[in-house]
Amino acid sequence: MNSHFVSRALLRRFLINGKLISHNVYNHSENPRSPEQVSYIKLPSEVILPLETEWSVLEDKMNKLFPLIDNGTILFSKENRDIIKQFLALHFIRSQALYTFMVQDSDKYFEQAINDSIKNKPDSEAEILKNRPLYRKQWDESLRTRILPGIYKSKSEDIKGYVMEQEIEIAVVTGKYEIALSDTPVINLDDSGRQGILQGVPINESTSCIIPLGPRHVVALTNRKLKTDYTILQTYSVERINHYSVNQSAAYYYYRKNSKGILHLKK
Repeated sequence: MNSHFVSRALLRRFLINGKLISHNVYNHSENPRSPEQVSYIKLPSEVILPLETEWSVLEDKMNKLFPLIDNGTILFSKENRDIIKQFLALHFIRSQALYTFMVQDSDKYFEQAINDSIKNKPDSEAEILKNRPLYRKQWDESLRTRILPGIYKSKSEDIKGYVMEQEIEIAVVTGKYEIALSDTPVINLDDSGRQGILQGVPINESTSCIIPLGPRHVVALTNRKLKTDYTILQTYSVERINHYSVNQSAAYYYYRKNSKGILHLKK
């Protein structure tokens, strides 16, 4: 089923006259798009359906919280802080990057299973190779209906558990520059400079983990004591965040029309 991997509630924060700018990181094409036209992917229903209800409820809650983010009062409520943490965690769980990470080794494991079967039954090699297409079909079906849903359930619980144990900080842009939104919106890095799950950085090993909450706000996980005042994002910090957003994008990033400080980097 087709599923948005970036919340439409968040995408709407980047609209001017009902459109945001969608930028292709490979060929630099740009087009005005509505939130319904961007950031969706076809995923196995067995994988995504368990998250759909939670996703829908969370989007409704965030729509009510965005005004509190804008007026600077969001951090005074633990309930509201927890909703934002859930929002970050679910974006990480539903991301293209995590799904790719889950399935990228499936071909390797299938080949290993075929080779092990031949090794264990050398006299049956011809039959095994003849039935290879059937075995592959069975493998893909098992991956879709049994293996991936189980992995996702386990990973989701681990990711949510870690994120909910952290505190959050919110930073706000006060200058002319604005923040871009990646199609992989949760940006996480480690001390060595690796970025994202596809570079081997799970969320619980991140030294920096953020998600934009609009073109002028970003939230970060922290283990420091709660601070209800917002941090001010200077120009160089906005440029750095935008660099990370572009670098982590699978294919697109989004921004508000005429935004300043957006980096058009090719992959």
